[in-house]
Amino acid sequence: NQLRALPLNMTVLNNGAVDQTNATANFTVDRAGTTVLDQDQTVANIPAGVTSRIFVNPDFVPPTVAGTYDCSYTITSSVGDATTTDNAGTSSFKVDEFIYARDGGTASSYEDGDGAGGPYFLCNGFHIAQEAELYSVDVALRSGGSPSPIGNTIIGTLQGADLETTLAETLEHEIVATD
Repeated sequence: NQLRALPLNMTVLNNGAVDQTNATANFTVDRAGTTVLDQDQTVANIPAGVTSRIFVNPDFVPPTVAGTYDCSYTITSSVGDATTTDNAGTSSFKVDEFIYARDGGTASSYEDGDGAGGPYFLCNGFHIAQEAELYSVDVALRSGGSPSPIGNTIIGTLQGADLETTLAETLEHEIVATD
């Protein structure tokens, strides 16, 4: 199984005039109506005007059950908050028997690998422990945002254990609006 810990986290801004002490960050993950994680994380202090990133601790490893997992994030404080409508967020991820993917964020600019126009490698790497026949490479693209991915060229590659040797690669694909 390729499942690994997901660094579930929330970024919070104390946009008030006083420090928020004894805050509680809650991470909840549900799949098909079943709660697989419901964890409170105590945050001792979020100073006024400061943005903090809070991680679930210990790391969360999803169950090896295929499906869509819905995450909800909330934060509360014993100090009080004049605007509580912005103290929650949601996201989701999927577990699939034949797809392993992990997104550490989105590309925020058009970088190149060597600074001289060379290729920029962005990947979801995983180790194949047993011989297996691979059928495809799936790519998920964000929609909207800036900069737009439209017009960029992508290539899927299968690298050897040394991560330098290319064993196979797909044809080039230029991203279009309908992808």
